Amino acid sequence: MNLLDLVRKQIVLHKMLSPGETVLAACSGGCDSMALTHILYCLKDQLGFNLAAVNIDHMLRLEAKDEARLVEEFCFFLRIPYYHQAVDVPDFMEKNGLSLQEAARIKRYEYLRSISKKIGGAKIAIGHHLDDQAETVLINLLRGSGSGGLGGMKVFTGEIIRPLLSVSRETLESYCAENKIPFCHDTSNFKTDYLRNAIRLNLIPQLEKEYNNNIKETLVKTAEIAAAEDDFIEEAALLSWKHTVDSNDNRDLRLNIEQFSKLHLAVKRKLIRKIIEKKLGKLTGISFVHVESLIQLAEDGRVGSILTLPHALIVEKTYDSLIFTETFDTFSKADACAENSAFVSQTLTIDAMVQIPELNLIVSLKLHSACSDVTLNNASSFTAIFDYELLKPPFLLRTRLPGDRFTPNGSSGGKKLKEFFIDKKIPQKQRDFVPLILDQEGIIWVAGYRRANRAQVTAATQKILQFELLTSEECECDK
Repeated sequence: MNLLDLVRKQIVLHKMLSPGETVLAACSGGCDSMALTHILYCLKDQLGFNLAAVNIDHMLRLEAKDEARLVEEFCFFLRIPYYHQAVDVPDFMEKNGLSLQEAARIKRYEYLRSISKKIGGAKIAIGHHLDDQAETVLINLLRGSGSGGLGGMKVFTGEIIRPLLSVSRETLESYCAENKIPFCHDTSNFKTDYLRNAIRLNLIPQLEKEYNNNIKETLVKTAEIAAAEDDFIEEAALLSWKHTVDSNDNRDLRLNIEQFSKLHLAVKRKLIRKIIEKKLGKLTGISFVHVESLIQLAEDGRVGSILTLPHALIVEKTYDSLIFTETFDTFSKADACAENSAFVSQTLTIDAMVQIPELNLIVSLKLHSACSDVTLNNASSFTAIFDYELLKPPFLLRTRLPGDRFTPNGSSGGKKLKEFFIDKKIPQKQRDFVPLILDQEGIIWVAGYRRANRAQVTAATQKILQFELLTSEECECDK
């Protein structure tokens, strides 16, 4: 079977594409992505999809401009649409305290998804191949991943497709040579100070030479087995969710301890991770130790015990549940400050990002016209929108004071803030660190918990004021 037939079979087998869809090929100018773009070009009429390509300059290497020029010329030759963007990865990395690889990945996928959306929701094709998969499995094994990590990269996840996962790098190089496809060599691929490069250049050759000359194929087969088993555990966890997790509250997730105790250990672990991912939108920083600690808390922990996880996720044990509550990293300071917590007060400025170092957060205020095409995300616990003309500026962020009251959204009468905290089961030591947003008439938002029943956005609204709270580590200052 030739390469085109092999890739076509993978696309059809995994139902990656449907006739009439558009595919956006991520093309760096290297062998893998140039081969991917050419293969998709050769298959597009046969499978009935449209094709475009995109190149991203991460502003890390001087040769990136030459690579972009090569990709542009290649797309012109193939007569397919071409998109290009330079993204300042070094600046993003520095401002957000990320590793170079993580910052580049975030900005790369951010731009790819923006172009996908721009051209009507295109699938995004990535040139990951068999060798990449083998390296990924080894990386995850060395990091102590479970079956999810050992399953490696998925062929098809959301809008991301990887048609070349069953194709070796050697085969792709031969394909480029046979079809006279030019490509560039990324010199950074030969720096062994990156873990993936060290595995590719040092570890895998040693394993091939001394232990198994088909180690890459063996690792990929292991990934297929692990991925299938992980899918099975995931299905079991999703089935158990219905009778184990209460998600009726728009903020907290409650894990029923009695039902949880009946589950298999593998399902328990997966369910815990699903709950954390539901709360945080990610699993970055969540380790095996965190998951095991939560299982132990459910089974043996004392009522009232609290665990603080990365990204300020608080988990508290009650008589019958584990309660998962998203907070801010500042709450970890509560133990040291519980008896004499410092009062925080800061005036807020519209169309600016105001840093509150005492609370380790940043407040963004943006004023929008009601008819603007800006998407206002009011689903997050840390975002709130108001009818600006029904508020009384200036605006203030502060922590609680004795006697604070507000009228929660959906309520017709006022309520003591202390009673609201008790109703929401907010631990005593956290209450001094909950940010409150006020105008001249009082509290309009208990940030992260509930807006006040004032200044609702309606069809008559002309100006919308959007508040958003971010932890300092999460802030993307170039938004």
